[in-house]
Amino acid sequence: MHISRHCTPLALTALAGCAITASHTRAAIINWTSASGGTATTLTNWSPQALPTASDTINFNIVGGYIVTWGAGAPSTVTNLHVGTSNAGFNFVTPLTVTGDCIIQNVSSSAGGASTISSGTLTVANLAVGAAPHPTVGGQFHINGATAHLNVNNSCILGSANTALLRVLAGASMNSSTTVRVGATANGTMVVSGAVGAPADRSTLQLTGAANSLRVGDGSQGSLTISDGALATMSGDAFAGPVSGVQGSITVTGSTGGLDATLTIPGNLYIANNNAASAAGVGTVRIQPGSSVSVAGQTIVGDSSPSSGLLEVSGGTFLTHGLVAS
Repeated sequence: MHISRHCTPLALTALAGCAITASHTRAAIINWTSASGGTATTLTNWSPQALPTASDTINFNIVGGYIVTWGAGAPSTVTNLHVGTSNAGFNFVTPLTVTGDCIIQNVSSSAGGASTISSGTLTVANLAVGAAPHPTVGGQFHINGATAHLNVNNSCILGSANTALLRVLAGASMNSSTTVRVGATANGTMVVSGAVGAPADRSTLQLTGAANSLRVGDGSQGSLTISDGALATMSGDAFAGPVSGVQGSITVTGSTGGLDATLTIPGNLYIANNNAASAAGVGTVRIQPGSSVSVAGQTIVGDSSPSSGLLEVSGGTFLTHGLVAS
C-alpha cells in the first residue's frame, strides 16, 4: 500500500581552627577531572575535590574515552548534569536523579557531546541533546544494554541548538512522561533498536502522560527509526512533519528472534498534519517487513494547507481505526 498526499492551497569549607572536610553547603559547579575514569566517590576525580551534593551542577568535559562508576556512597541527586566529552560512559550502580537539566553538547570541534549509559538508571527533569551551537559537532546520547534505563519527566528535546542523536540499544529502555521532540531548533535523530537474550529484552521507548506524545520534525528535520525487534509505545498522538517547511519521518522495520519491530499509538497518527489550522510540513511514515504498527485512532495523511504526506506500507502489519487522506 502506498498513500501519498500533496497539497498546495532543558566546598570545601574550612573555618579557622577547624578541619577541612570534603563537603560544601552552597550550590557549586563540580568538574570531573580523571581522563582514565573511575568512581564518583573518589574525591580526587573532582575539582574542587568534593563529593557532589543535591544542589550542585556536575560537568564532564574531558575529551577521551572513560567510564564513570556511580557506586555506593555516590549522591543520588544533583541539580544539573552537563556532558561535553566525546566518549564518556556511565554505570549507575546507584541510580542518579537530575532535578534540573541534563545537557548533552559539544565542547570543541574535535569532541562532540556523546555519552553512554551502560547500566543502571538515570532520571532527569529536562533532557536536551545537541544543546550548544557549533558548525560541525552535535550531541549524542546512547542508552546501551538491558540494564540501562533513562527516565525523562518534564522536557525532552533532541536537536535543541545543534544536531542530536539518541540511541536506545541492545535491550535498553527510555521512558518519557513528557512530549518527545525529535528535531526542534536543529536536526534530531532517534533510533530504538534491538532485542537481546532469551526471553528477549527489547529495546523500548515508553511514552506516558502526554497527549501529544511524539513530534518528529518539530521545527527542524527529525527522524525516528524503530528496528530489529524494538518496541515503542506512545501515550497519545504521534506526529511526523507537523511544522510547515520541515521534514519528519518515522520508519518501523525488521524483526529479531521472532519479535517484530513494534509501534503502538493509542491516539491518532498525523502525517504532514498537525491537527491545527496552521500549515504542516513534509511527513513520511514507512512500515517495512518485520514490523507491526497499531493505531487505535485515525491515521491522517496531509492537510488542507501546503503539505506533503506519505504513508508507505511495504511489509509487516498495519492496523488503524481509520485512514484519512486530507
